[in-house]
Amino acid sequence: MSLTVPDERVVQELLARHFDHIDGLTPLNMGQTVLAYRFAVGGRGYILRLSSASIVDRLRLERLIAEYFASEALPIPAIIIIGEYAGFEYGISLQASGQPLESLPRPDVAAFIPAILATSDALCRADVSRTSGYGWLDWRGHGQFTSWSAHLLSIIEEAPTNSFYGHWHRLFAESFLEHDVFMTIYQAMADLVPYCPEDRYLVHGNFSLPNLIGQHKRITSIIDWANVRYGDFVFDMASLALWYPELDFATHFTNHIARQGLAVPHLPQRLRCYQLYIGLDALRFFAKQNHPQMYQWVKDRLLAILYP
Repeated sequence: MSLTVPDERVVQELLARHFDHIDGLTPLNMGQTVLAYRFAVGGRGYILRLSSASIVDRLRLERLIAEYFASEALPIPAIIIIGEYAGFEYGISLQASGQPLESLPRPDVAAFIPAILATSDALCRADVSRTSGYGWLDWRGHGQFTSWSAHLLSIIEEAPTNSFYGHWHRLFAESFLEHDVFMTIYQAMADLVPYCPEDRYLVHGNFSLPNLIGQHKRITSIIDWANVRYGDFVFDMASLALWYPELDFATHFTNHIARQGLAVPHLPQRLRCYQLYIGLDALRFFAKQNHPQMYQWVKDRLLAILYP
């Protein structure tokens, strides 16, 4: 699946449906399946996200997440408009100050690590009592699994035809997704699942530098909640540990927990389990999107975790 990029005229027409005049329409480099643009109206910044794929349900869920969980400590951008135009589905949200941490030189990200850890704490404090279930959320904000372990183990299952990963098992024969490598990593992940508690927290699911907006050593917005779920809070820190080994988030997280005097049983096993899970999802994603270089990077990273 490749991104369909609309003509700028289409984008201008779309925005003219909602605003009399816009300034500074600028494409942004963010997202593997969704295009994004920045623009301003009367000095107020906005973000437009659009895709030729179906994203309306995802945007509605993100709006629900903001309504349920946004706070000063957990800044989630408000989606103010959701619609369809000229074969594209789109959402418009308020723009936060700052920039994606991914755009910073890696040494500069270090200054934001305390704020990232504080954001992880805020996710833990989010009140999920009005909801139920584990794993992926449905349109009402409830988890679709009866246990966290069932959610983790389900990654091997075939996906519904109309979903992004519909018939993804075909990738073993039709792409460079290697069945033996995938199954070896899956089994290692499954062997670690018994160490993972059936805790129930709000989990962003793609807690990574492109989705953390920051300014002045503060996190000003957390974006892209497409992978939100309920489960173990360690999952989000495992995402950072997997993608940015040079920043050593696992050590920062461990020290952060120790400073608070918290007991987190089996933390190394949980971090390892979730890194393998996230990596498995990345392997099939990059195979589906035909990104062999990223596939190889993830494969090498997972094998390094398996065989340190």
